[in-house]
Amino acid sequence: MGAGLHHVAGIERLRTVFSDTDDPAVRHVLGSLEQTPDSLFDSVRQVKMPRWSRLGP
Repeated sequence: MGAGLHHVAGIERLRTVFSDTDDPAVRHVLGSLEQTPDSLFDSVRQVKMPRWSRLGP
């Protein structure tokens, strides 16, 4: 998949995820994405741990 296709796929994913959002700022950003020459779409993960460190109880 070329960089242009990643850009379009990322925009479509954001539109899908935020499709039910009525916030004007979010709508503005979603409407402006196609006009940006460069974008970075990456994944984010959350790690759940029973505690922050090995020290302590």
